[in-house]
Amino acid sequence: MLEKTESGRKIRKDSFESIVGPERLESILLDMYCDKLLSTTQMSVALTDMFDMHIGAVKVYSMLNRLGVIRSKSEALSIRLSTEKNSVEVDAPMRAIVDGMLLGDGSLSINGRGDRARLSIGSVHKEFASYCRSLLSPMISSEPEYRPAGEKSKGGRGMWSTHTIYQDALADIYKKWYIDGVKIVPPDVNLDPMSLLLWYLGDGSMSAPNETNSRSLYFSTNSFSRDDIINILCKGMEERYGIKHSRVTRDNRLFIKTKSIWPLLKVMGGESPVECFSYKFDIEEWRTWESMRNVAAQLDIDYARLANWVKNGKIDHNRSPGGKKVMFDENQISTLLSRIESGELPREAGKKARVPIIHAAGNLQSKQMRCRSDETHDEFIDRVIKTYQADGFPYVKMGRDDIVKKWTAIKKSQYITPDEDIVKWRTPGLSLAEFFHPHIYDVYAGKNPPSVVFSNRDLFRKSLEMFMKCSGKDYLTYTDVRRALCRFGSRKVNSFSPEVVRDLINFYGFDGCSVFDPCAGYSGRLLGTVASKHYPSYFGIDPCSMTCDGLLSTAEFLTSYGESSDVNIVNGRAESVVKVVGPSTFDIAISSPPYWNKEQYSNESTQSCNRYKTYGEWLDGFLEPVISGCFRVLKPGGVFIYNVGECRSNDIPNDSVTIATESGFVVEDRKEIRFKKAFASEGDDQFFSEPLFIFRKP
Repeated sequence: MLEKTESGRKIRKDSFESIVGPERLESILLDMYCDKLLSTTQMSVALTDMFDMHIGAVKVYSMLNRLGVIRSKSEALSIRLSTEKNSVEVDAPMRAIVDGMLLGDGSLSINGRGDRARLSIGSVHKEFASYCRSLLSPMISSEPEYRPAGEKSKGGRGMWSTHTIYQDALADIYKKWYIDGVKIVPPDVNLDPMSLLLWYLGDGSMSAPNETNSRSLYFSTNSFSRDDIINILCKGMEERYGIKHSRVTRDNRLFIKTKSIWPLLKVMGGESPVECFSYKFDIEEWRTWESMRNVAAQLDIDYARLANWVKNGKIDHNRSPGGKKVMFDENQISTLLSRIESGELPREAGKKARVPIIHAAGNLQSKQMRCRSDETHDEFIDRVIKTYQADGFPYVKMGRDDIVKKWTAIKKSQYITPDEDIVKWRTPGLSLAEFFHPHIYDVYAGKNPPSVVFSNRDLFRKSLEMFMKCSGKDYLTYTDVRRALCRFGSRKVNSFSPEVVRDLINFYGFDGCSVFDPCAGYSGRLLGTVASKHYPSYFGIDPCSMTCDGLLSTAEFLTSYGESSDVNIVNGRAESVVKVVGPSTFDIAISSPPYWNKEQYSNESTQSCNRYKTYGEWLDGFLEPVISGCFRVLKPGGVFIYNVGECRSNDIPNDSVTIATESGFVVEDRKEIRFKKAFASEGDDQFFSEPLFIFRKP
């Protein structure tokens, strides 16, 4: 119910202003604000204690503003700025955090105009409220507030709450999560590891084992509809992570299958980020072991052969409680793999063990698809698309023999030195570099990445049509399909040519030299460095966890093949890691930096495009510390080999030279790396170039 005041403004009868009364309210506000000179924040606390109703600082400011008793314009401006700070961008990582909190105990409230909303989180644990506050920074400025339990509170425990300031971007999220004020699960809800973690911490529980050794893990999803739970949440977790649910109860609690409990906990990081919820990850060790069937699939071993090794006592293994199932822990799996790789345990009878390191399970690699006599060209393209989408993305596939063959070719073909102004780009070693990094096909580089084109039937068709037209081929091989996906309708980020790096190290290095790479990327510079005749050491940094996994896999292969094992890979931010590396440590630095936001290598918060919102911030926060850091870690006389391409939106090459010279480097030379254009028409320019700078530390 609403009633009108003398000014004609309508207020609710049960509102704070109506309960207190206008005359008494005015007296209290004037006394606190004009006589006692309390701030609006202090008044908020005092009024909350006085009337046992939460009165926020924004509400206090609004009431004072209507009374016309602001003490000064500067204070009014300060208050207004603090309450209207709404320019924080909700990027992909932040959206995942917001969605995770809304899946749990979080809620969004929207202002009267419907153009701003704020996110509120409540918990009986101050530690969790503080953790949420840290994740939502800088949208939250105040510490968590404690509210004592009311008469109707369950268990009599108070609540720690925290909330953001009103944000424009949160209003858009509100409209997806709330329909006519009712909270739903939007179809595009984030089910990233961070979202699942916050959902579990907020609304998840795990029971103790019962008499049959089973456990229950469930989410309290009673505020959502059954259809949303099954069709969006359950389906999303199963499709993305293979996490299956056992049931959804009448009160809409979502139970996870016992076999999926540990895989789900692994997706969420395996441990709680806050001590108060550590019990939610307390699980018996045997539940983390892998079954024999999973190990057989993981190591590409015939199940019967693995069972025979177990039966004859040839390999170490464990058993589940009761001794029913054969299971393997991480150390046992690692030992088993080593024995297979060494040939001690042959993968096939009478043959030496081989490790087929293949990123997809398809069988199309050796096939060539041609148009049949009974089908049209369109039908042929449809058949190719259907076959490949069923088989999986055409990643670079190699067994160990193939890897060794590629590596040997890189090692032996050392005959070019970059003594001229033009350095020719060479491609043979790129497939080996990209083999260790299958996620390279998911990277956004200004257009749809190849994996997106592959999953979209229309885009896939267009890429195949363009490839066949430009190449003049009337058939398609496995490699052709991958090339079509990477060159037409999409843009694949490049790895660095190992042969080019090898020749540069040979030319500027010496026996035993040490190499520093602050932006390690997709193994091209690692392979080229180790392939050089000087056999130098290599220290690489990269912020992307998947890229670092690929770099480590590359280093493990090199070590197993008997190459130099002096390779160090750090998963971290280059501008931070370079500060803790010792001065005058390396002989050569070589790198190609990220192009700010032109190439988005992952959604992780460590990525420079996610940390720096403008090009100027990126120059000051990333590029300058990295280049000046290279100067610091190089020995006197050391060389910094630096490749960076041109960008339409900014001038990274010239800005890089300015930073390098201001850091103390001398520009010794500038070369050009020459690339050949794919499928260039006759008469067109067949090449394009990127600058390659040679800086030297005096």
